[in-house]
Amino acid sequence: MGKRGKKYEEARKKVDRTKRYDLEEALHLLPET
Repeated sequence: MGKRGKKYEEARKKVDRTKRYDLEEALHLLPET
């Protein structure tokens, strides 16, 4: 399996995979990731 890019790794750190985001929070995160 190949390595992930730097931008992918940075975006992944910003999102908690165990948390359920409401619509407003999710839309706020989209431009950042």
